[in-house]
Amino acid sequence: MDFSILFIKIIQKIADGSLEININDKPAFIINFFKNRIVVEVFFCETVILSHEKPKFFHNLMNVKKIAQLLKDNGITIVVVYDKKEIIILGKDANPKISKFFTRSKHIEIKNLNEIRKLLKK
Repeated sequence: MDFSILFIKIIQKIADGSLEININDKPAFIINFFKNRIVVEVFFCETVILSHEKPKFFHNLMNVKKIAQLLKDNGITIVVVYDKKEIIILGKDANPKISKFFTRSKHIEIKNLNEIRKLLKK
């Protein structure tokens, strides 16, 4: 089974709850699950980039686009929050404007590029 389909099936089974992921005794992520909505609060980026290789931007974008489409098709939204600000919305509630030009997707909304840059530099 494709990982992204498994991911969607798992999300659909979670009614509500939260998960805190700590690394070296510091919070890295807090994931809050609501019916058809997931809010991922990111505290630092070292945990986001796990690969030792340079990121393959277009390959990663294609994977994100596929997941965003699956989220939309299943009525699910993922909101990524950094520094108490929404920075990315994927799936059903995404309403891209200018970011649609860059991502070529109706289901990926980049809300705050400056905060994304700050997170990646951290």
